[in-house]
Parts: sequence; structure tokens; C-alpha cells
Amino acid sequence: MKELYIAIDITYYGKADRYDCYLSQSVDDEGLTMEKLPLNKALKLMWELKLAGGTKEVRINRLNPSIVTRYTSLYVSF
Repeated sequence: MKELYIAIDITYYGKADRYDCYLSQSVDDEGLTMEKLPLNKALKLMWELKLAGGTKEVRINRLNPSIVTRYTSLYVSF
């Protein structure tokens, strides 16, 4: 059985020009790989993951509420 895990996370640091975007993915028993993405590509991939059935989550930093992370992930087993 094959397994696929894909996640996109975008963290905003209180200002519109400060953010980090990452694509994380794992296929079968391979390790998790991470790749930094530009914001526009991360937003597009996040939307596509959501349309494919991914789950969306928003996390707010308890110590600094201006730091917000949007997180979308998809796990598929076939």
C-alpha cells in the first residue's frame, strides 16, 4: 500500500511583508522533505490541496497573537 502526505504552511509575522511558506511531503517510507516557497505559489498550492480534500487549520501563537500560521494538509493511502 502506498502513502502520500503533503502539507503547506504559511506563517505571517504580524506584518504583510514578513512571512515563511513551506511545502512538506513524504511518499511511502521516505523521509519528510521540506521546500521553501514564494507566497503566491504557496497560496495556489494550498487552494489546490483544499480542493483535493485536504484539511485546513489556522494556528495563532499564544505568546504573540500577531503570529499566525495557516496550515493545509492531505494524507492519501492507496
